[in-house]
Amino acid sequence: MSGTVLADLGPVATEFAAAVAGLLAKRVDHAFLTKLDRCSARFPRDLWKELIALGCLEAATEPDGVSLATAVLAEFGSAGLPSPLLGSLVAALGTRIAGADAGVASAVSAGMSVATVIPARPEACALTLDRLAAPPAVTGGPCLAEWVLDSSLLLVACRDQRGVPALVTVDPSGPGTTVEPALAIDHSATDLVTFEAAPVTEVVIDQLADDQWHALSALAGLLRAAVLAGLSARAVQLTARHVGDRVQFGRKLAQLQAVRLTVADMVTDHTCLADMVTQAATHCDARAVNAERHCRVAAIFGAQAAERILDSASRLHGGTGFIVEHPLHFFYRHVKGEQLRMGGIEELADVAAARLLPGMSSGQWDWLDFE
Repeated sequence: MSGTVLADLGPVATEFAAAVAGLLAKRVDHAFLTKLDRCSARFPRDLWKELIALGCLEAATEPDGVSLATAVLAEFGSAGLPSPLLGSLVAALGTRIAGADAGVASAVSAGMSVATVIPARPEACALTLDRLAAPPAVTGGPCLAEWVLDSSLLLVACRDQRGVPALVTVDPSGPGTTVEPALAIDHSATDLVTFEAAPVTEVVIDQLADDQWHALSALAGLLRAAVLAGLSARAVQLTARHVGDRVQFGRKLAQLQAVRLTVADMVTDHTCLADMVTQAATHCDARAVNAERHCRVAAIFGAQAAERILDSASRLHGGTGFIVEHPLHFFYRHVKGEQLRMGGIEELADVAAARLLPGMSSGQWDWLDFE
C-alpha cells in the first residue's frame, strides 16, 4: 500500500494518499501538534497552501471523490493532525451527492476552505431560514462547527418557517454571525456559531429532501471514520514498536501472552474499520442505493473501535501513554473529539436504527445484505 492507511481504493487514491502522507511526514511532528493545542489555534497557512497545491481540495470533484477523500483524511488521522480539510470535503462531496450545482465544489477546488453545520437528523435542527428576507437570513444556534475562523464559507443545513429543509452558505465573518471558540476535549479548533438574521450568501439547495439530508450526515460520519482509521493505524504502529522494544522483568512485553492478545485485538479492530471505510467509500462513489447504511455502520464501528484501540494502546504504554509529552495523549483526545462531533455513539446508533431497521417489523431483512 506504499505506506497508506486504507487499502483497495484503487491506484489513483493510493498514489494520492501516499503523496499526502509524504508531505505530512515532513511537516508534522509532536511539537507541531502541541502548537495547535489551544482554542484560538489557527491552521498553518503555509501547510494549507501546500495541500491545495497537492490537489487535496480538488479530490472531492473527481468521479471517485469519496474514495480519494477518505484516503486523504486517513493520512491526516495517522499524522494526528486536525484540519479544516474535512469540512471542505464534506461540503463539496455532500452538495454533489445532494444534486446541487457545482458552486460549492468549484469554490473548494479553487482553494476556499468551508466549515459545515449539518445536524445528524432534520428534527434536531434549531436553525431557521427566513426566506422572505432580502437576502434570505439564518437565525439560531449555537451550533458546533470546526475551523470556522479559518474558513471562507460556512455551509449550513436549516429549515424555513414551513419546516422545509434547505442548504445555504453564510459568510463566517459577516454580520449576524457570532463565532466563539469552544473548549474542546481535543486539539481541533472547535467553535460555537450563533446566527442572528445572518445574511445568506447563496441558497445552494432550495428544498432538501430528508433522504438527501441523511445522505449528507452519513457522508460526514464516513469521513470522520476515515480520520479515526488513520488514528487507529498510528496507535497500532506505535504500540507494536513499543511492546517489541520495552523490557520489563527481563522479558520484552511482546513475549507476554496477554500483551500479544491485546495487540491482536487492536489489529483486528483496525483492519475491520479500514475495510468498512473502504467499502462505504466505494459504494458512495458508485452512487449505490445502500451507500448510506455502509456509511452509518462505518461511523458507528469507527467511533467504538478507535476508542478501544487508543485505550489499549495507552495502557500498554504504561504511564507514558497518558502524559502530554507523548503522541498517544493527543491521539486519544482526538478520538474523543471526533466522537463528540459525530454526536456521540448513542446518537449515531439511534439515528442509524431509525434509518436502517424499520423493515424488520414487516419481515424485510434486505438491510442485512452487505454484498
